[in-house]
Amino acid sequence: METQDSPRRRGRETFLTLALTLVFGVGFVAVLNFLTFGILTHVVGVVVAIGIIGTFHYLVWGQTLSEEVAAERAAEELRQRRAACDEHVRTPDRPRRF
Repeated sequence: METQDSPRRRGRETFLTLALTLVFGVGFVAVLNFLTFGILTHVVGVVVAIGIIGTFHYLVWGQTLSEEVAAERAAEELRQRRAACDEHVRTPDRPRRF
């Protein structure tokens, strides 16, 4: 038998899950940081820096490249649609497909 939970109860369950994950996650990271004599902090800093550089690189270069090739992409999609339509055209060497 299924019980119908109220939205308020589901909200409490979600909050409890997130709060416990945060508490135990912070504790786990603190223990790892203590055991590695602070090296973990530097590793996390490097990973965050690489993420920021990657995001900046995408925003500056990747978005521009996507806009530059948009016309080529649209032409290729049109060509593929026309090729798909031409498949259904009757030719003398094969029967017409429906």
